[in-house]
Amino acid sequence: MTDLHLRFLGPPKIERDGAPVELDTRKATAALAYLVLASPRAMQTRDTLAALLYPDYAQDRARAAFRRTLSSLRAGVGADILQSNRESVSLPLQSGTVWCDVLRFRALIDRCKGHGHSSSEVCEDCLPLLEEAAALYTGDFMAGFSLRDSVTFDDWQLFEAEALRQEFSGVLERLVRGKGAQGNWQQAIEMCHRWITLDPLHEPGHRRLMQLYAWNGQRSAALRQYRDCVRILDEELGVPPLPETTALYQAIIERAESEPHATADAWRILARDAHPAPPEPARQAPAAPRLTTGVFSLVGRDKPLAALNDMYARADAGQFVVIEGEAGIGKTRLAEEFVQAAACQGAATVVARCYEGDARLAYGPIVDALRAALAAPDQAARLAELPTMWLSEARRMAPEIGALDPSLLPAADLDGPGAQARFFEAIAQAFLAALAGAPPGVLLLDDVQWADEATLDMLTFLTRRLRGQPLLFLATLRSEQSAAGERAAPAGRKRPQWPRRADRWTGSARRMSKN
Repeated sequence: MTDLHLRFLGPPKIERDGAPVELDTRKATAALAYLVLASPRAMQTRDTLAALLYPDYAQDRARAAFRRTLSSLRAGVGADILQSNRESVSLPLQSGTVWCDVLRFRALIDRCKGHGHSSSEVCEDCLPLLEEAAALYTGDFMAGFSLRDSVTFDDWQLFEAEALRQEFSGVLERLVRGKGAQGNWQQAIEMCHRWITLDPLHEPGHRRLMQLYAWNGQRSAALRQYRDCVRILDEELGVPPLPETTALYQAIIERAESEPHATADAWRILARDAHPAPPEPARQAPAAPRLTTGVFSLVGRDKPLAALNDMYARADAGQFVVIEGEAGIGKTRLAEEFVQAAACQGAATVVARCYEGDARLAYGPIVDALRAALAAPDQAARLAELPTMWLSEARRMAPEIGALDPSLLPAADLDGPGAQARFFEAIAQAFLAALAGAPPGVLLLDDVQWADEATLDMLTFLTRRLRGQPLLFLATLRSEQSAAGERAAPAGRKRPQWPRRADRWTGSARRMSKN
C-alpha cells in the first residue's frame, strides 16, 4: 500500500497515510521534487543537492545547510521512507510506498507506445490511458512555487514544467483525435478547449475546434471560434489567420462541409491532422472587433462626440443611444472614440459587433460580448459574484462562465414556464454586473442592422433594465436606405430586411428608455 502521495502537477501537495504533510521549509519541498523526478531510480549525492539548493554558499556551508533541510524532510515524510547515508539520499520508488502524479502521468503515456502504432496516433486502447493522464494534469508543474535564492533549481523547475506542458499538449491532441473519430463530439470539444488553453496561438487547434463544433451541429460556435482565433492572432502577433483557417470558416458559412460519420475502422481518421478540403474563400472573412482610436485623429465630429459625452454624463440613471447613418460615414469610428475616452476615465467597457454573414446565428453578438467581459479580469471578478442561478443560466451562452464557479449546476430546461424570462434576466444581470462601477460602464454593439431576431429580442429586454442602472448602451445602425448597403447584396439576391427589424427594435427601445 502506498504510504506517501506526492502531487506536483499544480501547487505541491504532500500526503502521508492520507493526511496532509506540511514541510518546514520550501527547500525541503524542492529537494523532495528533485529526488523524485531528476533521477527516479538513482541516489543523489548530498553535494549535488546542496549545490542545487544553496548555489551561493561555499561547499562546507552548503552541506551544513542541506543537513538541516534533510532533517526537515525526514521529519515530514518519515525516516522509514527517506533513505540517506553520509554521501547520498534517495526515495525507494520501486518499493511501491511512494506515488507521484508526474511519474504516473508519464507512465500512462509510455504505455500507449506499446500498442503497435506511432506516438502521434491513437487507438481505442489508448483512450482510457490518455483520459487518466489528462485528469492528473491539474496545473503546471509546481505552479506558484519557486526558490528566490536558487536560480539553478528554478531553471530545472522551468525545464520540467515546459516538458510536461508539451507532453500534456500531445495527450490532449490525441484525445481530440480519438474522441472525434468515435463521433463523441462533446468530449472532443472539451478536450480541444483545454488544448487551446495551453497555447492560444496554436492555429491547428483552433481549426480542429471549429470542425468539431461544425460536425456537432454548433455552427454558430464554430464561427465564433474563428473570430476568437482572429482576435488572438491580431492582439498577440499582429498577423491574420492562415488561408486554410479562413477557408474552413468560409466552408462552414456556406455549409459546404458535411458531417463525417465515424465507423469501427475510423480510429486513425483524425490521427494525422487531416480534414476535408474546404473551398476557396468567396469573400473576405470578418475580423474581430477592435478599437482603432489613436491611429488617426477624429475630424469634424466635435458636435456628435459632445452629444455622446453629454448623454454619458447622465448615464448614472441608464442611457440608450443609437448612432444611425449611411454606410461609411464614420459611425463605428465615432463610437470607438467615445468608448476609448470612457475607458480612459476608468469605465468598464465591452465592444461587440454584428456581422452580415452571421445574421442567422442566434445570439452571436451577445456571446461575443460576454466573452469580451470574461477576458477582462475585473469584469470577470464582478461576474463571479453573481448568484449561482444567474451564472447557470448565462453559461448557456458562454460555457467559459463555468470556470467562475465549478460547482454550478446545469440550468433548467428552456421549455419550462418562465424559462425564457429567466434566461434573458440572467444575461441582463451579467452585463449589469460586468459593467458596474463608477464611472458608468459602456456596452457598444456595432452594426446592429445585422443582428438576428433572437439578439434583438434580448437587447429589447436589456433596454428595459436600463432605468436606474449606471450603464450606457450604445448601438450603431446603418440606415435602411444606404446605397452602399444595396450594393453589398450580390446580384440577383434579394436584400435581407434585417435593418427594418433593427429599426423596430431601436424605435421600441427608445420609447422604453424614455418611459
